[in-house]
Amino acid sequence: MEELKLESEEIAPGKVRLIVTIRERPKVTEFTFSGNKKLSSTTLKEKLDEASVSLKRNVPLRMAEVQKIKKAVEEVYAKEGYASAVIEPVIEEVGTNLRKVTFKVDEGAKIRIGSVRFDGNEVFSDRTLRRALKKVKQKSLWRPWGKKLIWSKDTWGETRRTSRSTT
Repeated sequence: MEELKLESEEIAPGKVRLIVTIRERPKVTEFTFSGNKKLSSTTLKEKLDEASVSLKRNVPLRMAEVQKIKKAVEEVYAKEGYASAVIEPVIEEVGTNLRKVTFKVDEGAKIRIGSVRFDGNEVFSDRTLRRALKKVKQKSLWRPWGKKLIWSKDTWGETRRTSRSTT
């Protein structure tokens, strides 16, 4: 229920007419993605299913669910190295009490690690510390590209925890 309004009017002494007006929450007919090039709509839907997040069709539209999906899509892009991706939900009316939800995607650029610099290390050399970074590597002549050059919060956080436990 989107809106509930109660009104009363006196029709005779001691008699009151109660008027109840209910406006239903609009239903979602479909949800789509636009602007996504690096990750297909099918891949995004699969990733959302894996995260147990979905916007079901023919159910009342809830903005909390739309925001939850937006956040989940941003996280999917961040894990793929697109930490600057921007997702904007657009809701359009397609009929009486029917809505279509489109998630407009601006993927941005993939964030790559150019170099890793260590400051203040006295016990271990830069080379030793670089080797301790299991999932993050810097770009070099023999490693011009690769998955370990792509920065993501998950990988960086995991590497930091791993590095601390080995030293």
